[in-house]
Amino acid sequence: MFTYADGSVLRTINMKAFLEIPVWKGNRHIDLKRVDLLAKEVGSNVQLLDSGYHVIIQEEDMDGKPLHQTYLINGQHRREVLRRHYSAGLCLPDFPMTFMEKTVETESEAIAYFNKINNMKPFHMDEDSRCVANRFVAVLEQGFPKGLLRSKTTRRPYLSIEPLREELETYSKILQSVNPMVFVEKVKEYNIKRLAEMEIEKALGKAIPEGYKEKQFVLAEHFKWIRIVLSTIDREL
Repeated sequence: MFTYADGSVLRTINMKAFLEIPVWKGNRHIDLKRVDLLAKEVGSNVQLLDSGYHVIIQEEDMDGKPLHQTYLINGQHRREVLRRHYSAGLCLPDFPMTFMEKTVETESEAIAYFNKINNMKPFHMDEDSRCVANRFVAVLEQGFPKGLLRSKTTRRPYLSIEPLREELETYSKILQSVNPMVFVEKVKEYNIKRLAEMEIEKALGKAIPEGYKEKQFVLAEHFKWIRIVLSTIDREL
């Protein structure tokens, strides 16, 4: 084991155990043509794919209980070649591999690490839709108090990042022409306005969960707020 200056650690693992690590949901959409090309290049010598991977451990407080989840954040195409190879012949021998492991506390930290690994530039008109969504997940998480947006499935009023990212992906073409900082400020305005509306609705007899008022956060109510917010923004960078 070796620890680098950025806190990441070089670790070893057997290949079959490595395949049990799920791919991080914020990764680019897998390019199957790239996988096919890589598989053709290595042939049966899959041991050549024994290094160059990056793994994160996300730490999160889930209703007072610590949660540690491991994800592959870089190397999904090589992993897919390995998966295909060994699913076709489960009796083939195992072999040792190496990977870089880094612990992150938030989704925005995971996104920043992913961007650093991939040396991504800020805006590309043909950028992968998931990468576009990541930019807005990061600013939303940073724009609201810590813990309101959570990486795993959770209960309202907390907002689960995975369905949020999927919903943001559906707006990726529009979001490419939206300044993320303007977006998050408009979302904050929507949040304040909706909290006030909820107070009126409650006074009129509508049942409103207390958690929204307690946390002063309503974005988990539904995802219509994305469309509403975008309609208020002049889409210029």
